[in-house]
Amino acid sequence: MFTARLFDGEDGIEIWSETYDRQLSDVFAIQEDIARQVARSLHVVLPVAAQKRLDRLGTKNVEAYDLYLRGLDYLRRPNDKEVQSKALAYLRQATALDPQFAGAHAAICEVHLEIYELEHDVTSFGDAEQACHLALEYAADSFEVHLALGGLYRTSGKYDVALHEFETALSANPNSADAHIGLAETQLAMSQIVAAEVNLRRAIEIDVSYWASFAAMGNFLFSNSRFLEAAEFYQMYVSRADDDADALNNLGAAYYLAGDFANAAAAWDNSLAIKPTHNAYSNTGSMYFYLGDFKKAAQRYAKAVELMPLDYRLWGNLGDSYFYTDLLKDAARVAYGRAIEIAEQELDINVHNVDTTSDLAFYYSRVGKTEISRELIQAALAAEPNNMYVHYYSALIHAHLGETVEALAALERAVDLQYETSLLSIDAGFRSIMAEERFKNLINQKN
Repeated sequence: MFTARLFDGEDGIEIWSETYDRQLSDVFAIQEDIARQVARSLHVVLPVAAQKRLDRLGTKNVEAYDLYLRGLDYLRRPNDKEVQSKALAYLRQATALDPQFAGAHAAICEVHLEIYELEHDVTSFGDAEQACHLALEYAADSFEVHLALGGLYRTSGKYDVALHEFETALSANPNSADAHIGLAETQLAMSQIVAAEVNLRRAIEIDVSYWASFAAMGNFLFSNSRFLEAAEFYQMYVSRADDDADALNNLGAAYYLAGDFANAAAAWDNSLAIKPTHNAYSNTGSMYFYLGDFKKAAQRYAKAVELMPLDYRLWGNLGDSYFYTDLLKDAARVAYGRAIEIAEQELDINVHNVDTTSDLAFYYSRVGKTEISRELIQAALAAEPNNMYVHYYSALIHAHLGETVEALAALERAVDLQYETSLLSIDAGFRSIMAEERFKNLINQKN
């Protein structure tokens, strides 16, 4: 039993009081009752949104709500397998106690999307769809449901629908950093660069302690070749995510492409010291690849594949390192074949992903399927004519096929779109055109 009282702050006169003699399981009902009684005593009309929140908190089960909050805590931590496993465990317990708890189903959808983005296992995307549909069935107008649906549609390339979901989520909760991040990442996928940056900076303003906002801003700047700026935000990501190996890995990648090799190596060493990750092994593999040590590159890429066997890019990188290593041409074909198989599965989920399409075009060129390669790279160029990476892969394909003029034209366009020229002179994929004057001029005009 307890008594709630409301006093006038100026004269100390009691305005309202009520004694409650209920079980802990009634805590939500007690909270609602107190809020309404106080509003009536103060002659306040609750806003419609606030009234709705009081009327439906998502669940009346205290234990389910506690488990949901525990799951959310893990969901908002830097993404790795252990964190995802704990988040799912809590959230599944919550839905077991209350099968119609829409917020918990929406959070489960988000966790499965994170698993898909990390591990590239298409079954995880199917699990995300199922969880989101359950959440939608139980609470179609919930902020949490709109947020999760935005992520689901963005991942599957339904960008217009994703925009609508994130905007709807923000109309319900304008101070959600996650909704601003999701909206920005969707805008970036739609080449709405200015709008994406505005939303990312708004996410940072909302919560300057939230690591995810700084990680997202770093990724945005990195994708736009603003590597030194990206390094600044990745450093702030590192300071907000204690012992996160991926934070240091991203920092190292930004330093590397900015030409600061000493800081890049230090960041990657620190990352591997915390935990061996596929990203750190992949990036150090790329470092050896550009140094021309293809055997060491292959060793690092192989370790990355062991840790993340469903990431097609890792298999493609492994194929590249084998391709330039004596007596490993057959191994290269096997690696490219596996990359093709996985990338095709990802395109089934998001047919609009031009990065996957251009990567796939390159892999097909390396295994001799030239016509398919040409069709895919043309489709990618038509979809995003100002994507520097698409032009880069177009140049690689033409160089591999011995089409020097076309390769140089594609490479010039990639450089015009800010592709980093410091890597071109050490990129084995362009060995066949490095003696060309146009190639030399391209390097010299930027350096």
